[in-house]
Amino acid sequence: MGNRILGSDIAGKINKALGKKLLGGTLTQKTAGTRTAGRLTAGTNPTDGVSNFRGMFDNLSERAKDSTRITARGEAVFMLGDSLPTGVVPGVGDTILLEGRTVLVVRLVERDPDAAGYLVEVKG
Repeated sequence: MGNRILGSDIAGKINKALGKKLLGGTLTQKTAGTRTAGRLTAGTNPTDGVSNFRGMFDNLSERAKDSTRITARGEAVFMLGDSLPTGVVPGVGDTILLEGRTVLVVRLVERDPDAAGYLVEVKG
């Protein structure tokens, strides 16, 4: 669910219009688990939280600002914000399965004010 800018559900409208036209994927996020009783130094037992979304791969091409002429190229995934469950936001270290490929999120490139879409840089 988006932020309802000016009382309008922009994210919902975009998801409704484009959701079925984009590919289905999964976002996997690691969450810290609990420590094993009697083995406090063994660390936590992380668990995977898996969320479905609609999105697509995209090429990433950026030109650095401040008069430098550096161009960064890479690969990105665009995700419809409203296709993710409420409260789920992609972050660095998450993995994405899309088009049969698993990629690692290395940077959140852009998110619009209504959270209608996320663009994340990926590797893999």
